[in-house]
Amino acid sequence: MAEIRKMWSKKNSVIFVWPGEEPLELQYDAIRIVVPPRDVVGRPGGGSIYTHEPAVLELGKKIPGTAVVEDVTTMTPEGGYKTVLSIDHVCRYLTRDRDDLFVRGFNIVESADQIQEAMTLGIPLYAESQVARARQILQREMNRQKGYKDRGESPPASMSEKLISWAANHLRRMGPQQQAHRLEDLAAIMEGREPAPEHPSSTNVRVEPFDPKALPKSGGDVMERASAVFQQAMAMGIKLNGVEMSNMLRGHEDTIEQVRTKIRAKEANETRKEAEEVAASA
Repeated sequence: MAEIRKMWSKKNSVIFVWPGEEPLELQYDAIRIVVPPRDVVGRPGGGSIYTHEPAVLELGKKIPGTAVVEDVTTMTPEGGYKTVLSIDHVCRYLTRDRDDLFVRGFNIVESADQIQEAMTLGIPLYAESQVARARQILQREMNRQKGYKDRGESPPASMSEKLISWAANHLRRMGPQQQAHRLEDLAAIMEGREPAPEHPSSTNVRVEPFDPKALPKSGGDVMERASAVFQQAMAMGIKLNGVEMSNMLRGHEDTIEQVRTKIRAKEANETRKEAEEVAASA
């Protein structure tokens, strides 16, 4: 009698959504999962760092910042299937034990039509987490320097200079209210002295004015332009409502121009306030 094998196997799948600006790497039971940044479409294979295919809309458009993760199965000698990776187990683990990912904006959805909402919710969370991360990095560096100075020693250069530079620059870009301070500046303030002029404190730093030339032109990639305008709005402290953020994620041209107008309006308002302050002090 010929051998009978029942080869049917249904695979469960979900979509990992990541609103970050760098790849997100996860590990579960020796299975590596790399989710691309929100503006990158992951294409696995051929030396790519990405491990899974992106989610796809009905019209065949691949969605950046997504990875479709499904059960991994192997065929047994008996002709059945053995589950090597259960997506149900992965999702239970992530939702139970990895709150740190969700705090940073990561999410899991079941269908492509939920991605837009997940991104809309995730981008502000990611931005907040980056500010918190930058502050932690600078606080650790301040504590390190203080430890040396308390012993009367000159602090040597940190082994994490690149990370510290990133943190300082990131907080500068986010605006005066989120500025970091050098250890010397904090000490000067505590002692009632003015910080050294060559090392200005956060009160002397302002967001760079909006420069329309720095943004991609209308003929470029719409998502690239949307991302650039969104970043500029965030840097200037302009809050977008849910509809605006949702439309920006879809590359809606009218909304991009609407946010551009808000940026120009805020720049003009800041310029007017500066002029009034100068006139008042004259």
